[in-house]
Amino acid sequence: MSSVKTRGSSTSRIRKVDIRLVSWPLRDTPLPTGLVLMGCIAVGVLAGWLSQSWSMGALATGALMVATWKLWIPIICELGPAGVTVGVLRWRRHIAWHEMDRFESRERGMMFYTERDHSALSALRSLYLPWHGSREAVTEICERYHPKLRDSTASWRTSQATPPESAD
Repeated sequence: MSSVKTRGSSTSRIRKVDIRLVSWPLRDTPLPTGLVLMGCIAVGVLAGWLSQSWSMGALATGALMVATWKLWIPIICELGPAGVTVGVLRWRRHIAWHEMDRFESRERGMMFYTERDHSALSALRSLYLPWHGSREAVTEICERYHPKLRDSTASWRTSQATPPESAD
């Protein structure tokens, strides 16, 4: 079960946060995460068997576990007036609202793009925020704090609401 908390503070030492989302797929979606873990182990066993070196299999399994690190460690996302902050263990990444170019609403979360580049590689330099049932709250916060994002949300909602016109 994911945890969603809203909080605020009147003290200046603690920054105001409108919503706090905790994403931990190992806890939230154990079946798909367990299948990924079994897949990593299976690829490692296959690599060890084909190379006839179990150390190579362990290396392959370790590399896959590192590549899928977001499944094993809880990620904390906070949205507030200052922007979006993502925390993993002791590492924190903060993106201010004025640094964001646009966002796209996805099925299970929101993708924030920090560059004007619309190529496929721009997704590697962006931030994905899973919302775990808080879609309306996340969208409302984005619209409240960033007028540029409000425009992209309105166009996204319009494109989703109106069916394409047929050519007669």
